[in-house]
Amino acid sequence: MFEIDQKFPDFSLETLFVETGESGKLSNRDFLNHWFIFLWYPADRTFVCPTELADLSGYREELARRNVLVLTASTDSIYTHKGWLQTEPLISKMKFPMASDPDGEVARRLSIYDEKHKHAKRAVFIIDPRGILRAATIVSDSIGRSAKEIIRELQALRYTYNHPHHMCPASWEEGMKAIQLPKSDSESE
Repeated sequence: MFEIDQKFPDFSLETLFVETGESGKLSNRDFLNHWFIFLWYPADRTFVCPTELADLSGYREELARRNVLVLTASTDSIYTHKGWLQTEPLISKMKFPMASDPDGEVARRLSIYDEKHKHAKRAVFIIDPRGILRAATIVSDSIGRSAKEIIRELQALRYTYNHPHHMCPASWEEGMKAIQLPKSDSESE
C-alpha cells in the first residue's frame, strides 16, 4: 500500500525502453533525484489506454525540459508492449519506457490490482526527487485521465517543494499567485 507524503514503495520491473527497443529492469532507485510520473493503465490493445499514452506523450518535450521522468506500466509483458507499439497508431510516437508487471505483484503492493479482471487499475503516482509520494490518483477503467491535469498537479507540487511556506489554491497553474503561510515563531528567529 502507498501513503501520501511517505516514501514510495520499492519496486523493480522488467521494462521495454521504447526509444531503443531493448529491455531491462527499472526500479524506484533509477528515478531518485528527479520528479517522477508513474502511470499505470489496465492493458495494451484496449480502447482508452492508447488515448492516455498519446495525451501524455504530447507533453514529452516539456517534461524532458523540466527533468521529469515518466514510466508507464501495465500487467502485459514487454513483448505485448512491443507488438502494441508496432500496431497502434495513437502510440506510435510514444517514447516513454513501458514496464511489465505480468503477475501483478507490484500492482498488488500498491493496492491497484483488479483481482476480478486480472489487471492494474488506472493509477498515476507523482513522486518527488527524494522518492516521496506526493500525489496519487486512481480512476475507473471507463475513463481516461487528463495529461494536462497530471502536469498541473506536478507543477503545483514542484512549486510547493521549492517554496516550503507556500500552498497552491484550487486550480492553481504555473504563474498564478500561491498562498504564503505565516512563519512560526521559531522560524522567524
